[in-house]
Amino acid sequence: MTKICTQTNVAETDNSAVACEKFISTDCIIHEEAISYLGLPENSSSSDVIEATTLSLIDVRNRTVVLETGAVKTNGVFDYNDAITPSTPIAVTGGAGYTFLTNDGQGPFTNISYPPEGVTKVWDGVTNRFDFSELTLGSKIEIRLDIEVTTTSPNTAFDAALELAIGGSTYDISWINSFQKTAGVQHIVVASFIYIGDENTRANPAKFKIKSDEDISVKIFGWACYVNLY
Repeated sequence: MTKICTQTNVAETDNSAVACEKFISTDCIIHEEAISYLGLPENSSSSDVIEATTLSLIDVRNRTVVLETGAVKTNGVFDYNDAITPSTPIAVTGGAGYTFLTNDGQGPFTNISYPPEGVTKVWDGVTNRFDFSELTLGSKIEIRLDIEVTTTSPNTAFDAALELAIGGSTYDISWINSFQKTAGVQHIVVASFIYIGDENTRANPAKFKIKSDEDISVKIFGWACYVNLY
């Protein structure tokens, strides 16, 4: 990435020069191609650009390791089982918007013994969010969401989505759309996939969330994640 900072266009002996990092990209001319590749908004600060560039270089390093080592495990599985919500379900208030789903990863069926090479995790049970920062651009992640929803009223509609790039340019991918005619317990298992198409998706966390038009409660049995590195 080429960056020309108008703020540093002064004599070296001029102590009035101000560090470029204190100015947004309207003060520092940054090539549009770099901004687009890094997945940053137009008004990103130079420190944002530096951070995104560093993460991009890490991605290049990871891909280089894969190429140089030859036969490596590019596929792997992480299965995260929750220990809390099966006994203490999440209460979702009808009509109140989305509620994030949690998973501490401490359940007895958690299995992280088969990771792909160079990847230690894709979920953080402490922060309750997906972490794709160790994946290479172009990687694919299949996620099997396993939950139990208890409806309290007939004709209840609820939906779940995966919110990606939290803290960046956020976007949602729909995961579940359900309409239950009768009140009761519904065990739902749905698998779908995402891919790491840009730095915005890779460098920022993601979370599952659910909303309903009537009160419901949710148990999270977990999510199994199949990773295919690019």
